[in-house]
Amino acid sequence: MADRYRTNHHVETVQSDDFDLIDTLARLYDEPYADSSAMPTYRVCQLARKHVTVALSGAPRCTFIRFSPPISIDRSPRNR
Repeated sequence: MADRYRTNHHVETVQSDDFDLIDTLARLYDEPYADSSAMPTYRVCQLARKHVTVALSGAPRCTFIRFSPPISIDRSPRNR
């Protein structure tokens, strides 16, 4: 894949018992936080920072909505 698209790929491994990160995230957020993606997102960012300064991420749907023109929805009774 890297050769095909002429990109640099790096492989990093994280431990499955990464429970120390819970304390780190609790200090960073300083409030109750129940997002199951917080731990993997933090680690991906931390590992990416070893190789790059800026990284873009996000769900394609969020990107599409953010950069597309506003959508008007007609909720008048005639369209129900």
